[in-house]
Amino acid sequence: DLCAKHCADSEKKAKMCGGDISELLGKRECIIQNFSGRLPELTARLNELKSGEAAEKRLVKYTSALEKIQENITQWTLDADSLEADKTSAESRYDELYECYIRNTAAELSSSLREGQPCPVCGSLSHPAPAVHSESAVTAAEVKAARAVFEKLAKDLSDIQTKISGEKARIPAAEDYIASERKIISDTRYTAGELKAVELKYGEAVRENEKLPGIDKDLNKLYELKDSLEERLADETKKYEAARNALSKTEAELSALKENLDPRFCGGDSYAARIKQLQADVNAFVCEKESSDRE
Repeated sequence: DLCAKHCADSEKKAKMCGGDISELLGKRECIIQNFSGRLPELTARLNELKSGEAAEKRLVKYTSALEKIQENITQWTLDADSLEADKTSAESRYDELYECYIRNTAAELSSSLREGQPCPVCGSLSHPAPAVHSESAVTAAEVKAARAVFEKLAKDLSDIQTKISGEKARIPAAEDYIASERKIISDTRYTAGELKAVELKYGEAVRENEKLPGIDKDLNKLYELKDSLEERLADETKKYEAARNALSKTEAELSALKENLDPRFCGGDSYAARIKQLQADVNAFVCEKESSDRE
């Protein structure tokens, strides 16, 4: 009975071990099919979407830069228009002052002219219309100051026109960058929603895939345990068979002994009961003999 119990226990443990192995193999296969197998696809799609995300960030940057360029051109064009008007006014003022200054200077020179004497400027001996002073007295310093104002406005206008030209020259490159980033976004079919969803799926797949080494380790332990239990079951089965064979042999020997017993033991239920009955008969015989001897 003990051998049979040990065999049953070992067989039960082996079956439980086999069940655990089947369960782990099922988990392993599920991870491989649903997660490990999809990792390459998810990785590739995630990289595409991240490329699209980076392109979108650059697109925002380039678009902002283009808008700034256009704002600069608009503002600087307005400034250039204002400078153009100021320069025109300053140029007119300078021309006016310069003409007055020259006229007054000529008038000063003409004041010393005498008919029949040569003009120090043209050499003419006749002076029918000598220069006269203008209504305004203009100094050389005023003319110089007016010219300085005019020249500064002209330089400022030239500088801002150069800046406008420089900004306009940047527009084609900015538009090319924007077109390139838009193409990347279009080619990758990028959306923020899909990127978030793929990141979640990728993270889940990575976490599940990381369980495989632990499952494989547990499987190896269970395989070792199962082999050990099966070896133990085989050993205990041999012992059980040996015990059964010994029991059968003993029962056969007992049966043979029963056949050879004294007929006085035939009424008993077992060999031990018959021995006990024989002992009781002997004891009764002894008591009877002792009583007879006393008499």
